[in-house]
Amino acid sequence: MLLAGAALSVFLLLLCLAGGPLAPHDPLAVDLEHRLAPPSAAYLLGTDQLGRCVLSRVICGARHSLLAALAAVTLALSIGLPAGFLAGLGARRVDQLLMGLCDVVLAFPFLILALALTAVLGPSLRSLILGAGLAGWAWWAKFVRGMAADAKEKDFVRQGRAMGLSRFCLLRQYILPQILPPLLVSISLSAGRMVVVISSLSYLGLGVQPPQPEWGAMLRESMLHIASAPWLAIAPGLTASVTVLAFNLLGEGLKDYFQIRPVHAA
Repeated sequence: MLLAGAALSVFLLLLCLAGGPLAPHDPLAVDLEHRLAPPSAAYLLGTDQLGRCVLSRVICGARHSLLAALAAVTLALSIGLPAGFLAGLGARRVDQLLMGLCDVVLAFPFLILALALTAVLGPSLRSLILGAGLAGWAWWAKFVRGMAADAKEKDFVRQGRAMGLSRFCLLRQYILPQILPPLLVSISLSAGRMVVVISSLSYLGLGVQPPQPEWGAMLRESMLHIASAPWLAIAPGLTASVTVLAFNLLGEGLKDYFQIRPVHAA
């Protein structure tokens, strides 16, 4: 699972970074003479209602869907990790304040909160990343705080503290190596879930705006022609499913490699 997940993830990341030159046609080029054309040698995945190549749009849409998901996870981590370490290793009053704030954020369902934040910021890819990232940081803060608080009670960490090592040194040399394996598993699983969140919000019209391609937006556009042109929904839906599968395989493979219990991320 680890090898399969890593191979699929690397392939998808390369597709994001170099997808444009690999597209057989211009994903924005309109050709009404070939609208809703079925898969053929010229158009391997057919064309949409405006005659645009579905394969090209799926390839170029990976940059918006996958990179947006990874950016949202990175944003949530950049806020949640420092907050979790500060709560787990800092003073009790700071811990109570940060965990109280996290409880307030976690009181709202993740997808609903991400939808509300994105709607307030306005429909765009940047708003989508900010909304999903800001909705997810509290879970990471709770998760890291629990692991950091548990790690600092280990005997060798206490001995390091008794030797006069600074908190930064303890964090870097003793605590971070303990929590890194479950953290990597959670990041991988969270990335797969974030792809679903990004696609779902884009399906609702809150992400990339037409005519730019994005998997969720492509699914929304396909609903009007689902009976006559099912390939419009199959292509982006299957691509998103394979992406989620890749990150889940990677996470499960890392779990088995590090021999840790499964961790479920928001």
